[in-house]
Amino acid sequence: MILYYLLVFSLPLAGHDLVTRVVMGMTTVKWLGLACLLVALLHAAARRRLPPLLSSPQGRVFVLFLVVVGLSYAINIGYAGREKISEDVIGIFAAHLMFFVTTLCLVDSLERLRYTLLAAIGGIAFASLYAVREWQVAIALYGSHRPTYIVGDPNYFTGAAIVVIPVALNFALGGGPRLLRLYCGVCLLLTFAAVTLAASRGGFLGLLAALAVLLWQSPRRVRVAVLVVCVLAPLMAIPSSSPVARLMNPAASDVQAADVRPALWKAGFRMMRAFPVFGSGLGTFKPVSAQFADPGEDLNFMAHNSFIEVGAEAGIPGLVLFAALFYFSARNMGRVRQRALRFRHATLFEIALGVQASLIGYGVASLFVSGQYQKMFWFLIFISVCAGNVAASVFRPLWGAAEAAPCRDAGPAVAEAAQFAPAAAAPDMLRARG
Repeated sequence: MILYYLLVFSLPLAGHDLVTRVVMGMTTVKWLGLACLLVALLHAAARRRLPPLLSSPQGRVFVLFLVVVGLSYAINIGYAGREKISEDVIGIFAAHLMFFVTTLCLVDSLERLRYTLLAAIGGIAFASLYAVREWQVAIALYGSHRPTYIVGDPNYFTGAAIVVIPVALNFALGGGPRLLRLYCGVCLLLTFAAVTLAASRGGFLGLLAALAVLLWQSPRRVRVAVLVVCVLAPLMAIPSSSPVARLMNPAASDVQAADVRPALWKAGFRMMRAFPVFGSGLGTFKPVSAQFADPGEDLNFMAHNSFIEVGAEAGIPGLVLFAALFYFSARNMGRVRQRALRFRHATLFEIALGVQASLIGYGVASLFVSGQYQKMFWFLIFISVCAGNVAASVFRPLWGAAEAAPCRDAGPAVAEAAQFAPAAAAPDMLRARG
């Protein structure tokens, strides 16, 4: 599992030399991914049981989505000017498929699920250190700067941060060990600082949506609200380097970026009408959208909307399946959260609520960012599958006892007894306080 935790830790480090360095024709992160896949297959063989790849609705939707984008690739690959782009993007989805198999094979217990999320939280915090340092150096030279080197892109980094912030908040405010809460608290401070400096307006709206879900559903609403306000308020006060500043006092480039997006979205809808079934081909939005622009418009950009871009490139079936990934993943986490309330399982409650909030927040951010190819997004989808599988294995032996003595109001119990407990201690988590 150490190799897998390193792989998850490296996901946000898009531009780090240790991740992008080429060794024997492949980058180090690809070699690490292949090693993890091999370990996962050996683990599955040792258990003599196939991984539950299709046990969840979002897992089945993911496989169908791969089929649709594969058909789009095969049908559109022959068009002039699209071959190289399509080859690059289909390779990305092939890597996502391998990561899907690896994750579901290895993350098969509550302990592994928890450590996987902690690795992701640490990876974002480590990337945040680079982002803050880059801003610190560049601000003295240029006066204003949005970190892009290690994190790859400030918008994508903010989306990746949305994946882990709600879970980290739940862990930091939970009843776990002090060292774990300190770890998550420090990671949150670093992440919030980097998100502020990244100044992604769409990502900031997604983060607000995720935090709103967390506040609405958490039994610790007051503590969550106080922590968020105390951390965000000073950071957002930075006059020239925050998403609030870009929203309230946009620069000329910000206004131009905002003005071009309606034109891009209009071109995207026209592409969907022109290629309704198989789309224009993976990775072709930038070159093809120019053909559907209004006269005099230069649209050599990404769509800045994941849903429109997927619909334009993979057709309406691809768009439906992409939206279904969010719906089924969030619904599945809602069910896990409700069962965790019923069984007074604090750890699974924290994870399910955090992942559900992240899904909703990333969905809102995706309305303004083309983040459908990002590794952290697919990690979030795959973790939702693993969380559902782990919850089923933990709750199954307790279901009969719960039916015999149903819980009437589990919310206060979770608030009072939120604590870390290993999967092996699952029978002790059924607390008779209903």
